[in-house]
Amino acid sequence: RAVLRGQGLDAEALMAAAEQPAAHQAYRDNTDAAVAAGVFGSPSYMYRGELFWGQDRLDMLEEAIARPA
Repeated sequence: RAVLRGQGLDAEALMAAAEQPAAHQAYRDNTDAAVAAGVFGSPSYMYRGELFWGQDRLDMLEEAIARPA
């Protein structure tokens, strides 16, 4: 809450929104989508169907983004 307030955000409203059923459902949906995509650890990045796992793969992700479609 202190971090949110420090950024000028309404901490109480954001924390209340995070406890709503829609937020919990979004978390479940995103988790299900990650499992279906083959995500097995965090952080993971999916780009054009290719999974990049770990911070040490960010350079590979950047290269993939720079390649023409």
